[in-house]
Amino acid sequence: IWITLILLGLWVMNFGEPQHLQYLELYRNNIKGRIPKELGKLKSLVSMDLYENNFEGEIPNSLSKLKSLKRLNNNRLTGSIPRELTKLSNLKVL
Repeated sequence: IWITLILLGLWVMNFGEPQHLQYLELYRNNIKGRIPKELGKLKSLVSMDLYENNFEGEIPNSLSKLKSLKRLNNNRLTGSIPRELTKLSNLKVL
């Protein structure tokens, strides 16, 4: 699963946004490391479930670009919640 997340980040960096990706569900996989900031380029994303993993660090500010995002389930992260996320009017679950 971690390789999938890395490859998705590389895909976004090199080829642009996967046009129809709306749901990214990578929960309960013991993924470690930081959430890639490149995920902020997935403009069609509605739901990103990353809970019950071992992500470290802060939520990337780049996720504030996901205007359609309704759910961002994370845990075990450190730091403050980016102020930019307060501008996401569709965000219902954080």
